[in-house]
Amino acid sequence: MSNPSHSTVEAWDPGLALAQAVALHNAGRIEEAEPVYDRILDALPDHAEALHFKGLAAHQRGRHGQAIELIRAAIARNGEQFGWYSNLGNVLLTTGETDAA
Repeated sequence: MSNPSHSTVEAWDPGLALAQAVALHNAGRIEEAEPVYDRILDALPDHAEALHFKGLAAHQRGRHGQAIELIRAAIARNGEQFGWYSNLGNVLLTTGETDAA
């Protein structure tokens, strides 16, 4: 007989998921990290860190317009991460938007 107070389904932890995605990303496995960022954002659309890292991944994969949008969204949700402004500036420079950078 099963114990109804004990669930075999583990709780999903977005913080742990983000850490795993960033580790994949840093290891150059961006194509594996992106779906994890997506899962976090599906559950928590305003998750600033996931938005930022998904933006970096988009930039690294050549989707610069998407990267700009995502990093700006991250900054709008947490403007205290000053490195994110630098990352946004780098993407803007890549697209030739030197005045905006």
